[in-house]
Amino acid sequence: VSPPLREGGTVTLSPEQTRHVVTVLRARDGAPLRLIDGENGEFAASLRLEPGRGRRAAGRAARADVGEMLRAPAREPGPTLLFAPLKPKAMALLAEKATELGVAELWPTRTARTELGGAEALDSRLRTAATEAAVQCERLTLPDVRALSTFDDVLHAWPADRPLLVAVERA
Repeated sequence: VSPPLREGGTVTLSPEQTRHVVTVLRARDGAPLRLIDGENGEFAASLRLEPGRGRRAAGRAARADVGEMLRAPAREPGPTLLFAPLKPKAMALLAEKATELGVAELWPTRTARTELGGAEALDSRLRTAATEAAVQCERLTLPDVRALSTFDDVLHAWPADRPLLVAVERA
């Protein structure tokens, strides 16, 4: 959910989150939930559904009454993943698997042969895929998503004391 979560607070769920909770998880009014916002940890919560017809989520509003903290946030000290932008499905898969494996930072990097299409939505797609993966694997934090940079800019910004491993494909 969107930050900030705090004990005793109330969070309004987005239409997508409401659909997921009601349709996929089949939760009913008053059902226990666990909420993660990527910054403040994991909290117990109770689902509150606005009256509606049956179990359909369409058009229903939902909120969660936040209870006690279950897990405090802890920053994952994972690696930074540099990658050339890919087609949308492949990039979503890359962000998903990298998040599940504990990457701390996703950094799209433009190389000499990078072909960009839809670069303006790049950050949004990466954040969405990383968020969905974090929910699935119960990760408390999300990897930072850096802005698209050229490989030269990345090399200049890279800390001298940090190793840089490169996998280069040769034809």
